[in-house]
Amino acid sequence: MRKHRIKFPLILKNGVEVNKLNALRDNFDLEKILGYFSDGRLITWLDDRFYHDEMDALKNLQIDAPDLPKKICAIFDIPIDEKISDAIETIAWRNERLARLKKFTSDENILRQVDFVAFDQDDLEDITREENSDVIYLCNNVFEFPSGILRKRNLIYIGVGNVEAVILSKTPIDFDDCHITFKNVKFDAAYNEICATLSSKYPRNIFAADYDANIFRR
Repeated sequence: MRKHRIKFPLILKNGVEVNKLNALRDNFDLEKILGYFSDGRLITWLDDRFYHDEMDALKNLQIDAPDLPKKICAIFDIPIDEKISDAIETIAWRNERLARLKKFTSDENILRQVDFVAFDQDDLEDITREENSDVIYLCNNVFEFPSGILRKRNLIYIGVGNVEAVILSKTPIDFDDCHITFKNVKFDAAYNEICATLSSKYPRNIFAADYDANIFRR
């Protein structure tokens, strides 16, 4: 008795399960289609349904091609409207950031959080302003922490590469009390000197540097 091959659907826009090419076009989701292409499931999905023209065209594409999104849209006859154009720009922006991040880490958990990685001061300010994550990654740079950022509570800053935090405070800060954690981040010399001075003046109230977690505790 012939066994039927189980065909899996593609899960696209708004969680719609897609089993036919027309449905793929009607519910086209560029980011998810790119994900299915990169892990090979899009090729398998097309092969299972005998969409071999589209499958063969996809097989000729390089995953790292800068114009990959446009070529995939062309293969599926998807017009490049304003929404698709914005998606292409977002994907290109994210891929560029991923390429920069991969120079300093291969940790997949970090790479998946690329939207919450600060490469410079502007990135740090934008991410903290949006308040979409309680973990912010700082990548291989020097970052200033003025009072406005230091008032943000319940945050974990994780350094990737060589990272220095310039703490713009004239007095030591009890980060533990503020629910702020720095990991794999060194503090600037001026702030360390402030903490060292206070420790020598008030030995019973020492702010000790735990350089494994880089937390100043009272």
